[in-house]
Amino acid sequence: MQLPKELKYQYVYNSTTGLWEKMAQPVQDGGDLNVDVTGNTIGLATAAKQLADGHNVTVDNVTASPVPVQVTDGTDNADVVTNADDDTDLDGQNGLVVGSVLYGRIDADTIKPLRIDAATHSIQQLTYEHHEIHSGSSFTAHFDSLTANADDARSAIGFTTPNTTKWPHPTIRVNVSASAEAFLEEAPTIDDDAGTQQTIYNRNRNSATTSTLLSLEGTPTANEITSFTEAQIAAANYSAGTILDHVFVGSTTGPKAIGGETRADEEWVLKQNTKYLIRLQNVGAPGAAGNQHELHMDWYEHTDKD
Repeated sequence: MQLPKELKYQYVYNSTTGLWEKMAQPVQDGGDLNVDVTGNTIGLATAAKQLADGHNVTVDNVTASPVPVQVTDGTDNADVVTNADDDTDLDGQNGLVVGSVLYGRIDADTIKPLRIDAATHSIQQLTYEHHEIHSGSSFTAHFDSLTANADDARSAIGFTTPNTTKWPHPTIRVNVSASAEAFLEEAPTIDDDAGTQQTIYNRNRNSATTSTLLSLEGTPTANEITSFTEAQIAAANYSAGTILDHVFVGSTTGPKAIGGETRADEEWVLKQNTKYLIRLQNVGAPGAAGNQHELHMDWYEHTDKD
C-alpha cells in the first residue's frame, strides 16, 4: 500500500505480543509500506469471514474479574451492599426491593425469609419476652408462706443482681388469702445467710442456661434467690430500702402484679450490682387460718445491643 509522507517507518506484526512493531529503518517519503502478517494465525480478513450486521457472537475461554453491579433509576445510583454480619452499616445506602420478599437475620451469619399466616396473610411473630423463653434466657422463681394470725406478719424473697450489663427484666405477681400489702424494695438492709435458698428455673426446660441472679448469702450463689418468713426477717436486722412500688392485695382480687396490669406497664429493668427484696405484709390479723402469701417472679436477662 502507498505510505503517506507522515509515516516513515515499516511495521511488522508480532504474533507473540499481538502488537504491531516499528522497524528500525525508516521508509523513504512516498515509499511503499510492507506489512508482514505471516505470524498471524487467524489469517487474513476476507469478505467470506465478515459477520453480517446484528450477528450474535459467543466468546469462549474468557477470564475476567467480576465488576461491581450498579443499579440506577436514571438519576440516582443504588449501591449493592452485602449484609455480611450484624455490623453491616446500611446508613446512607439507597434501598432496593427485590422480589417483594422480607428477610430477617436469625443469627450473625444466617438470614431466613419471614413467613406469614396463610389465612390472614399477617406476619407471624412472637413478643420479645416470649422469644426470650424460646432462647433460654427467661427464668422463674416463687415462694409460698403461711403466716400466723398476726397483723404485719411478713414474707419475702430477695436477691442481688450481678455486676454486669446483662440486666434482669422482671414481672412480679403476688397473691394472698387475706388482706396484705406488697412492696418492691431496692437496696434494703438485711443480713446475709438469714433466709432459705430457693432454686431458679429456666422457663425453657430444654435449656441448660442458668440465671445470673445471686442469693443473699455471705458467699452468694448464682441461680438462686433467698426466701424469708416472718421469723427470719425479724432476726435478720432488716430495714427497708427505697420503695419502688407498693400495692394493696385483697383475698378476693386474685393475683396482683407489682408495677401494672399489663407486661408493658409491670416490667422492671433492675439496676446491676444491687440488692432487691419483694415483701408481703399482712394488713390486720387474717384470722385463725393465717394468711397464705404467694410471691412469684418471672424475668428474662438481656444485654442491651446499643
